[in-house]
Amino acid sequence: MILSQLGTVCGVHRLWSHNSFKAVWPLRVFLMLCQTLTSQYTILYWTQVHRVHHKFSDTSKDPHNANNGFFFSHMGWMLTQRSPEVKEAMKNIWIEDLKNDEVVMFQNKYYAFMVIPICWIIPGFIPWYFWNENLYLAHGVAVYLRFVLTLNFTCTVNSIAHMWGMKPFDKFIRPSDNRLVWLFSIGDEGWHNYHHAFPWDYRSSDLWGYRCGITAVFIEFCAKLGWIYDLKTTSLEVTLKRRQRTGDLSYELSLDKRVRASPYVPPPENEVKMTPAAIIYVRYNRILNLLAHSFAAMGLYYLIRGQVMMQTLIATFVMIVLSQFGSVVGAHRLWSHNSFKATLPLRVFLLFCQTLSGQHSAFQWARLHRVHHKYVDTSKDPYNANAGFFFCHIGWLLIQPTPEAREEIRKVWVDDLKKDKLVMLQHKYYWYLTVPVNSVIPALIPWHFWSESFVISICVAVYLRWVFCSHATFTINSFAHFYGMKPFDKNIRATDNKITWFATLGDEGWHNYHHAFPWDYKPSEWWGYHNGVGTMFIDFCAQLGLAHDLKTTSPEMSIKRRQRTGDLSCNVWGWHDANISPMDRKFTDIRYKENCS
Repeated sequence: MILSQLGTVCGVHRLWSHNSFKAVWPLRVFLMLCQTLTSQYTILYWTQVHRVHHKFSDTSKDPHNANNGFFFSHMGWMLTQRSPEVKEAMKNIWIEDLKNDEVVMFQNKYYAFMVIPICWIIPGFIPWYFWNENLYLAHGVAVYLRFVLTLNFTCTVNSIAHMWGMKPFDKFIRPSDNRLVWLFSIGDEGWHNYHHAFPWDYRSSDLWGYRCGITAVFIEFCAKLGWIYDLKTTSLEVTLKRRQRTGDLSYELSLDKRVRASPYVPPPENEVKMTPAAIIYVRYNRILNLLAHSFAAMGLYYLIRGQVMMQTLIATFVMIVLSQFGSVVGAHRLWSHNSFKATLPLRVFLLFCQTLSGQHSAFQWARLHRVHHKYVDTSKDPYNANAGFFFCHIGWLLIQPTPEAREEIRKVWVDDLKKDKLVMLQHKYYWYLTVPVNSVIPALIPWHFWSESFVISICVAVYLRWVFCSHATFTINSFAHFYGMKPFDKNIRATDNKITWFATLGDEGWHNYHHAFPWDYKPSEWWGYHNGVGTMFIDFCAQLGLAHDLKTTSPEMSIKRRQRTGDLSCNVWGWHDANISPMDRKFTDIRYKENCS
C-alpha cells in the first residue's frame, strides 16, 4: 500500500499531473511501476483526467464533479459514461509533455501486459511462496483488499475533501482541508484546499516536514540523493496574501475569526488566543461525543440483535423519562423561564433528573437558553439556526461560540439562579455528580439486579440513553427552527414540528407557541395530554402542592397574538373555525343536506 501511495501521490499526481518537480529516469521507472501496482488506469489517462478536474473543478466539465453528489464524485464517475462536455475537455487538455515522456508512453503502450502480473499476480504470489500463506488469503488480502482500500483512499480526495472541511485559502471553491482524507492518504492529501489554490507545490500544504505526509518526506529524501530536482513550492508571503484575500477565516476550535485554526497556520490580524481551559473544553466535548456515539451505535446493534433484556429496556425508558423531566420541566420551564415555582423536594428531584440527562448543569443550561430566546437566530444566539442545521443541532457544542454570543452569555440576567443555593451547588460540583448519576449508577442497575451483560448495560442504559436524550433535546434547536408551521408568529424561525413533538414525548413540538409565550408552563395553547409528559407531571405536582404559581396564557391573548402575527394559512380546526374564509364557505359542497321540513 505504501508503494501504491508513492505511485499515485508522488508519481502520477505530483510529478506527471502537476510537474511539481523533475526526476531522473531510474526514479521515474520506479514510480511508474508503483503506479501500475495500483491498477488505477495508465499514467497518461490518470493525468489527463486530473488536469481536466483541476481546470474545470466541480463544473459540468469535471470528470468527478462533486455537485453530482457524494457517490458520483467518489466512485460513480467510473461507473457511468462521461458527459459530452467532459469528453470535449479531456480531448482538448494539454498533455504534450506526457507524450514526450518515454516512460509514460511505454507504460501506456504495454499497460495491459504489465498490470496483470504487477497488480494481480505477484502481490498474491509473494506471501504464498515465501512464508507459506494460504493462497486464497494471500490473494484476498494482498491483492483484492489492498486494491479496494487504495482505490477508495484515493477516491476520498474527490469526494470527502470536496464535501466537508475548512477552506483557509480559497472559500469560493469546494475543495477543503479534511482530517479524514489526511488519515486515509497517510498525511498526503488532507490539505486539499491548499492544493487547489497552489497545485504546482510539491508539498500538499503550507506546512513543512512530516505533516505533509510520507510523499513529501520521500521527495525531499530523494532530492538529497540527487534523484529529484527543481522542486516547486509557494512562498510564505504568497500563501499569507492568498489566505487573507480569499480564505475562509472561520476556524476549527472557535467561531471567532481572530483565533487561528491551529498552531501550524499563520496568525490572522489582531489575533486572539483561546485560553488553555477553553481549548481543553472544546476538545473534551468532541472526544466525549465521538466516544458516546460510538458506544451508542454498539448499543443500537445489541438492541437490533435482540440481545438486550426486557428489564434493561424498561429501566432505560424510565431513565429517559426522568431525563426528560430534568431537561424540560427543570432546566427549561422552572429555571430558564420561571414558568412555575417548586418546593424544595421537587427542586432536588428535578436537579437529580437534570444531572441524569448529562446536559451540563442547570445553571449553564438556563443561561444559554435565555440568551437563545433573547437573541434567537442571530449571531448572538449560541445555537443560531442561520448557521446551518448541523450547527444548531449539535455543532454548537463542538466549537467555541462567536464573540457576540460569549458576551451575551456573560451579560444575561441570572441573578435568580445565583440566589438558588441548590442550583449553584449542582453547578459547582456538576462533574463530580454527573459521573455517578449519569454513567455509573445507570450501568450498575441492570448488571447488578438482573445480571445483564456489563457491556450491554454501558452501551444501552448509559450511552444509547444519553445520545437519544441529547438528540431529542437538540431537535428543538434544529428541526423546530427549520420545518413546520408558525401559527403564532410568522416572523421568527421557531415552528411547530411533529418530529420534535415525538422526540420530546409530546413536550416541545409546539415551538412557535413557546417562543411567542416563553413564560407559559404549557408548551402550547392546548390542555391535557397534547402537552406531553412534562406538562402532565407539573399539573400532577401542582395537585400535590409541590408546584405552584403556574403561569399560562389566556385564550384571549393567544387568539389575539395569532390573529396579529400568526401565519393563518391552512390553520383551521374544522367547519366552525372562525378563520375559514367566506370564499371557502361559499364554494364548499355540502351533500345529503339535512331535511329541516
